[in-house]
Amino acid sequence: MLLWRTSYLLAICAGINYLFWLSGVIDWHVWFLAIPFFVCELWFIINFLCTGILAFARETRKHWRSDTAASPLPSVAVLIPVCGEAKDIVSSTIDSALAISYAGDIKVFVTDDKGSSDIRDLARQKGVVYLTHPPHGEAKAGNMNRAIPGIMAMIPGVQWLLVIDSGDIVDPDILKYSAPYFAENRVGFVQVQRRFNMNNLPSDTGYFYDVIVPKRDRCDATFSCGSGAFWKIEALMELGGFSTWNIVEDYTTSYELQKKGWHGRYVLKALHIGICAADINGLVRQRYQWACDALRLAFWKNPLRDKTLALPIRWAYVEVAASYLLAFPVFVIRTIPLIVLWFDFPLFHLLERELDYWVYFTPFFCSRMLCDFTEFFAQKTPFCRLWGKQLSLHEGLIPLYIMAAVQTFAHGPEKKPRYHVTPKVADTRFQLYAVRFQIMWFCLNILTIMYGYNYHPTNPWLITATIWLLYSSLLLMPFISAAAATMYRGFRVCWNATLIMAWLGGLSVLALELIKYFN
Repeated sequence: MLLWRTSYLLAICAGINYLFWLSGVIDWHVWFLAIPFFVCELWFIINFLCTGILAFARETRKHWRSDTAASPLPSVAVLIPVCGEAKDIVSSTIDSALAISYAGDIKVFVTDDKGSSDIRDLARQKGVVYLTHPPHGEAKAGNMNRAIPGIMAMIPGVQWLLVIDSGDIVDPDILKYSAPYFAENRVGFVQVQRRFNMNNLPSDTGYFYDVIVPKRDRCDATFSCGSGAFWKIEALMELGGFSTWNIVEDYTTSYELQKKGWHGRYVLKALHIGICAADINGLVRQRYQWACDALRLAFWKNPLRDKTLALPIRWAYVEVAASYLLAFPVFVIRTIPLIVLWFDFPLFHLLERELDYWVYFTPFFCSRMLCDFTEFFAQKTPFCRLWGKQLSLHEGLIPLYIMAAVQTFAHGPEKKPRYHVTPKVADTRFQLYAVRFQIMWFCLNILTIMYGYNYHPTNPWLITATIWLLYSSLLLMPFISAAAATMYRGFRVCWNATLIMAWLGGLSVLALELIKYFN
């Protein structure tokens, strides 16, 4: 905690010092570049300041607990929503549900939104209850809402509903660690920590479940993450079922329950193993839906104005949307070096030495990275492996987040994008279309480095622009590489080698620029 506070204060001081220096050397005559650049840098530092203040408040706040009352073990229904998944995928989830150890009443249900005869036969074979309910609609939320009356009829007095997505596996002891929270008054949902069968796709799930969610739980700002969540039937009935206003049900249902005075809890123990998006196309679809959900809630329900919620909860929902909106300043910052080198604009005009920029920017960057490291270290989470994957994911999804924000705002509160089930099985084709923007971005970065060196060698921001273009390209490489992750080995090797050679070409240009600079 002390190390985090120190690094946070250092980052704020270094960031303010950098902004003051930047305001004096930037060429304000080139206002169409200077103003966006300065505003975006200011945006980053203000965002970091706000998230740091929130993190500090959460760390100093006592862990939320409500009063508890002794009660007999509640009855639990395990619900597995299915929508076209393969039989063997559903079978593994049913087996894990049947293996749950619990002294109270528990029963497993499969609710099938496709009405598949294979899934019906599988459910009968496994001895679990099969439900289907045409007409279908409202995606996963509608599927589960139509199943709840059947569950309540079969288990009179059922109190809790555990939702497990098809393909996911839960630990047999999931109720051992989750049930103690059921006795707390006004607890409407309990989310367990999740782990994923990791693949080669960029990911931030480790950072989210190990670092972000525990901090939110400390100030009663937990929200459900879909699978591996317990829902109190009484709370759902008060709400009228899972929310269908947004694309997926978990995020908005948590918000609506908290508005009605229900609380969420988080079990900081990995009791759930989920399936990551199987390929880059599934990842893009999944993240687009998540971004739209968070942005729709922020734009059209505006949690900050909802005084029925405690301030930490309101800020938690706004913070999620703000993380997606950071795509706009990142995009501007990544675009400016391209414009500077292609059109030879002097972004700085009072630099004594070109590398002075790094004298002021590097302390902020390093202290900012130290903040992340201390958060990972506190949760015993591997920093190097997960931090790189997280950065790559965010860099690659910048175009997607911008698109989500624009479409969410343009469509208004009544029109939501169509829900797509995340594929559980990878597509074996070359998924070029899913990374088309990232490939164009990568290629433009490398071409700009070559062009700037050959045609604008005296530009005072040549080295700095080259470094930033190489940094962006390096982060994009894992994202682009994932387009060939399901192809045969020879193709993958050629595809990745091409990316590496292109990036090394840009790196060699930087080396030439540095040799010329120091000579």
